[in-house]
Amino acid sequence: MFLSARDTTINKGIKENSTIESLREHLIRTSAYGESQFITIQEGVIDNFTILGLGDGTFITPKPFVHPVIVEHENHRYMIIDVRTCARYNKQEQIVKITNPSLFRREIIRAVLESVWVNDGSNDILHLGAFQIQVFAKWVSEVITRRYGLDAEQQLQVQVISAFYYICLFTDSENVDLRRFIAIITRATKTNTTFILDTLRDVDYIPNVEGLLATIREQLVTERLDGLELDVFITMLAGSWFGPNHGILVGTALEYPPLWCTLVYLSLTESVNRATGIGKVALRFERDPTSREFLGALNLLLMNNTTIDIKNSRG
Repeated sequence: MFLSARDTTINKGIKENSTIESLREHLIRTSAYGESQFITIQEGVIDNFTILGLGDGTFITPKPFVHPVIVEHENHRYMIIDVRTCARYNKQEQIVKITNPSLFRREIIRAVLESVWVNDGSNDILHLGAFQIQVFAKWVSEVITRRYGLDAEQQLQVQVISAFYYICLFTDSENVDLRRFIAIITRATKTNTTFILDTLRDVDYIPNVEGLLATIREQLVTERLDGLELDVFITMLAGSWFGPNHGILVGTALEYPPLWCTLVYLSLTESVNRATGIGKVALRFERDPTSREFLGALNLLLMNNTTIDIKNSRG
């Protein structure tokens, strides 16, 4: 289970010390002089924890950072997101102007979901329901099937393995129990229990995306999958989303449910994302009860964990 988006496989090696120090310097200056160009996204929801957005035009200039950064200052934790590509601070008017509402909304939603994951654990995200698993498993299985020419049964095997893997992201190896997951895997894949048990008979726990690919190769036992390696897989999926840093976002979402749920949610709620690879899969299940459950639960989670109006973020 990955606590932060920065802990995931694709983000290994990211050095953030200078970024954290630069952001801490600004927080100190804010405390001392009241000069802040941060946008407050969440405050007072969780004790000693605040989500802030760093807009363009500020007097600090850390290098661009893709994922939320947590900075501690005066016994308080701040989760800071980089929104300089979609929001700008006007020094003369002392206001923040949102220049790209869609991108700004994306960054807010993913920060809020990550804050829930970091502070409250994985249950609130898991309880968003089967739809997140349904879309994930279908997306992964279809991409692999198209690339390697799998038959219908093999595709269904990949779908079941992918569903099980996604649920593994919410727990650790000591607490994984297939019996607890059968019902939700059945609902997410529309597959019978016998097929699921047969497919996962020799599978214990899948900790990361490399483990997912290894499990698929081992369980399907076909030479067609000999070239299914991590770098190839990431390249295959990178085009499934649009916008800045799309490849990193997709690669991170493969191991990080808060970000995956953000992309699925945006696929359903913003027309610009309907043409993405993820969006096309999500829209196929839009009329499924699981979709309505997912949207309702996530909207409630966002409403309870933000202090700005996400639905109506405007420039």
